[in-house]
This record gives sequence, C-alpha cells and structure tokens, in this order.
Amino acid sequence: MRDTTQNSESSQMQTTDDDDEDVIGMRDTTQNSESSQMQTTDDDDEDVIGCLPRMLSSNHREIVENIVKSLPETVESGKDDVLDNDFDRYSRLLDIYQEQPNLLDCIIPSLLKTLESYVTLPSSASSDKCLDKLSITALHYISHLTKVRGYKVIVRLLPHHVSYLDKLLTALEQYHGNVGSDLYERHMLLLWLWIVCKNPFDFRRFDPIGQPGSTINRILAVASSYLKYPWATTH
Repeated sequence: MRDTTQNSESSQMQTTDDDDEDVIGMRDTTQNSESSQMQTTDDDDEDVIGCLPRMLSSNHREIVENIVKSLPETVESGKDDVLDNDFDRYSRLLDIYQEQPNLLDCIIPSLLKTLESYVTLPSSASSDKCLDKLSITALHYISHLTKVRGYKVIVRLLPHHVSYLDKLLTALEQYHGNVGSDLYERHMLLLWLWIVCKNPFDFRRFDPIGQPGSTINRILAVASSYLKYPWATTH
C-alpha cells in the first residue's frame, strides 16, 4: 500500500512539474511574441521618422500663409498665448522641410515680402527709435525661415537699397548689453545691414555735414560689439 501511495504521489509531482514547464513555456512564447511585436513597432517608427517629403504639402502651405497673414491681428489682440501657439505651429511646419529646404522656395518670396511689410524701421529723425512688437515678431518669423533655408538664400531676397542703411543702423544702436531673448531680431537686423553694406556705394554720402566718416564709424561700432558671438562672426 505504501508503495502504491508513493507511486501515486510521485506521479502527481511529475504531472505538476510537467504543467509548470508548460506554463513556463507559454510565458516564454508570450514574451517572445511581445518582444517581436515591440521590435516590429520600433521598426515601423524608424520608417516613419526616416520619411522625407517630396514636395511642399498644400495643407502646410495654407497653414503657414494664414498664420503669417493674420500676424498683425494676432499681435494687436495682445493674446500672447495665441501668438506663441501660432509661432510654434509655424516653426514646426517649416522644420519638417529642414532636410530638403528647397521645397520651401515656392513660398519664400511671398512670405518674406509679407513679413518685411510688417517691419517698421526707425530713422535718425524718429522720436521713437525702438522697434514695435509687430516688427520684432516679424523679424522672429524671418529668423526661423532663415534658420531652415539658410541665410545665403534669404539675404538675397531682402531689400538691398541704400536707403535702408541709416534705418538699420538706428535700429541696431538701440540694443545694449549682451544678447538675450532679443537674439532673433538682432541677428536679422545684422544680416540685413550686411547685405545693404555690400552695395557698391560711398558711405560718405550719408555723413552729416561737418562729420566726415561718421557713417563708417557707426557701422564699425555696431558690428564690433557682436564679434564675440560665434553666430555673428561669419557676417
């Protein structure tokens, strides 16, 4: 009887061990399946991240143009949260084309023309020589477009006329101290000044009577204050 009982218990233990092995096997199979699914998902994500646009999306174009077109009303409303959200959407859409920025060439001239029209540059005779909020915001938008497309493309499309020289110098002379949150407008004003100064004209034309060399001294004073910044030394 004892032998029979022991055999029965041994049989039950073996059965239990077999069941445990089956459960462990099922767990291993499940884990392998989940691991395979996760790997497939990761591969899919990599495929999506690696996709590049072949042309400018008409939807993206419409959104960007509408944001730029409504910029004066957005600034005038005084709703900074809306202004921030609009710039975030604008910059995110442009960033999609960073690997192929030439796809933006079909809208860059019109965007620049509209944004430039929002910038009011002061002159030496102006009572208020600081840029207004719309001008600063528009320069911020142009700055991000320059970042995506490259400054060599953008500066060719900025107004080159020598009449902008005094206005750009006056605007830049209002900034003092180290660059901070005003980096974007300073950067664009410097780029603009750079392309205007490349015109073949005599700077002495702009010197006030009795102050020879004052224009070139103003240019050097403005430019030299930015030489400590790596982003400005190329200009």
